[in-house]
Amino acid sequence: MTARTPPTPFRVDAALAIADDVLSRPPARPHIERPVRRGELVARFALPLELLKAQNAKRYAKPWLITKTRQQIYGMMRIQLCGASFVVPLPGRPQVIARRFSSTEPDAYADGFKQAIDCLCVSRTRTHKGRTIKIPGLGMLRDDRPADAQIIQTWEYVAPGKGFGILEVRA
Repeated sequence: MTARTPPTPFRVDAALAIADDVLSRPPARPHIERPVRRGELVARFALPLELLKAQNAKRYAKPWLITKTRQQIYGMMRIQLCGASFVVPLPGRPQVIARRFSSTEPDAYADGFKQAIDCLCVSRTRTHKGRTIKIPGLGMLRDDRPADAQIIQTWEYVAPGKGFGILEVRA
């Protein structure tokens, strides 16, 4: 029997360093258009690709798995926000740039950052089967609709096996 090597733990600092390096150079593919950043950087979050599944990949997922994934994303983002100071929700129409760093380019409307962007919004409650459920949020965005935030999702190439996602919030 062969022993399995445990997966390498995700390192936020390493992901941010790779992102900075990739973004310091011209895009790796000619069709990649980098968005114009506006406002001041308020926060940056790094997340593993395993948590950033495309919407069509989650279509038939069990509700408990979707909830678990959202809790993991929220927990990672909350830890990374530790010590940051800002007005909640952010005034005006904040800009959120969600970049997927991977070897495979996603569909234009894959929306792999949907749950992570939802975690940026104010906490809310909803009713499901007669139960009130609290959906936690970091409170940075009033909502993720276009009137309240400019959401841009884009892709950058990195070598296979080195992928991650970065969320950048600017106001």
